[in-house]
Parts: sequence; C-alpha cells; structure tokens
Amino acid sequence: MDLSIKNGDFETGGGGFPLLLDGVGELFQRAAVRLTVPLGAFVYNPRLGSRLKGMAPAAPNFEEDAFSAAQEALLPLEDVSVKSVRLVSEQPPVLGVTMECGGRQTEAEVTLS
Repeated sequence: MDLSIKNGDFETGGGGFPLLLDGVGELFQRAAVRLTVPLGAFVYNPRLGSRLKGMAPAAPNFEEDAFSAAQEALLPLEDVSVKSVRLVSEQPPVLGVTMECGGRQTEAEVTLS
C-alpha cells in the first residue's frame, strides 16, 4: 500500500486525507517513479531511475533506445512491462511510455530535457 502522488504532491480525497493505492495502481505509480527519476539521482537508492532523461529525440534509433531504457528501469517490477514508447511532444520533448500490468494499461509521461 502506498500514498497516491499526483503532480508531485500527495493526492487527497474529498475529506482532505491522502488517497491510498494498492495492487495494480500502486505498481503503476512505482513504475512511473522509476521512469521519471534520472538514474542515480536518488541518493538512498542510486539504482532507482531511468536513462530516459537527457535522451535526444533526433538521435538515431531514439525509439528503440528509449524502449530499452524504459524496460531496464522497470526490471525490478516483475509484473509491469513496457508495451510501447512514443514522442508526445517535441518542445519540450516528452516521451509517453505505455505499461501493462494485470491486464490493465496506462501511460506515464517523461520529460526528457
């Protein structure tokens, strides 16, 4: 069980109390954190994060490299898999990563710059 995070802050319900996540929702949130945090940026766990930050969409093999980097970041989450990546926006460069878990899919957006 985890607290729901939205826009960088705890998400609250109607009574102002933090919302709780469990199951697939919790796994998707953990995956989104792993994708959006630059690899090595979290001092307490330098292996947490991804190589996506700083990738250049104009680089050769960008989509293949981004897909591989997303898969690598989610390796510790055995139940979550990367289904696809796509460039959502060019300025600023934003990558959409579609993930699947327990028969459900969601997309996390990662700002690359």
